[in-house]
Amino acid sequence: MPMQNAWILRFGELGLKSRIVRRQFQHALGKNMETLAINSGIPIVQDRIRTMEVISSSAPRETAQNLLCHILGVVAIDPTEVLCDSLDPDIVAAAILARDSKAGQNRTFGVRTRRLGPKGEWGTQEFNREVGAAMWRQDGHLSVDLS
Repeated sequence: MPMQNAWILRFGELGLKSRIVRRQFQHALGKNMETLAINSGIPIVQDRIRTMEVISSSAPRETAQNLLCHILGVVAIDPTEVLCDSLDPDIVAAAILARDSKAGQNRTFGVRTRRLGPKGEWGTQEFNREVGAAMWRQDGHLSVDLS
C-alpha cells in the first residue's frame, strides 16, 4: 500500500453557519478543491468525518500541502498520519510501536482514542484497553503510571 498523506482542514467561520448553509458551503469548497487538484494533476481523496474535512493524497507531502493552502476558506491544515487500515488492537499496537522513536527504552504510556463514526463492535474505553494491553504485551519496556 503506498503511503497516504492525510490532513484535516479547518475552514474559517464555517462552524458559525447553520447546518444547511454549512453543508452548502462545504459542498462548494469541496468542488473548488476538486477542480484545483485536477488542474494541478495532484490526486486527492476527500472524506468527511462528522464536520471535519479529511483529505488524503499519494502525492508528495509538500506538493499536496501547497495545493491545500491555496483553497479558498482554509484557515488551518492539520497533518495526520494513517497508521493502518485495521481496527484489530494487535495490528494497531504494532503500527504505533513501529513508529516509536524510544523503542527499547523504559517508558510509560497511555492510550486515548476517540470514536468518530457510529458505534461498532468496540466502545471507546474497551478499544483503549485492548490497544493498551496489546502494546504492553508487544513491548516489555512499557509501563503504566497511574499517579
